[in-house]
Amino acid sequence: MKVTLTGIKQRGANWKARDWWSAQQVRIWSAEHQAWWRDEGHGYTVKMAEAWIVDFPTAYAHTEHCGPEKQIVYHAARPYVRHHLNRRSGPARG
Repeated sequence: MKVTLTGIKQRGANWKARDWWSAQQVRIWSAEHQAWWRDEGHGYTVKMAEAWIVDFPTAYAHTEHCGPEKQIVYHAARPYVRHHLNRRSGPARG
């Protein structure tokens, strides 16, 4: 699961997923550099295993000044899993 800084800025206060993201640990991707941010934003790495994993509010605080040319993308550190099946009755309905 991922979300862009530009997308967040465009949505502003109407961003419905804000609460979910605020509770997530994320990695920060710079499409401009084609690399992940290292700890505390000290440089870049192409190795995901070396990427800084930080809570979303801290990641946003470190990147909110960036313009659209940086192409900042936040990636949830843990994969988002949606359970589509109800074990007893098949596909969930709702």
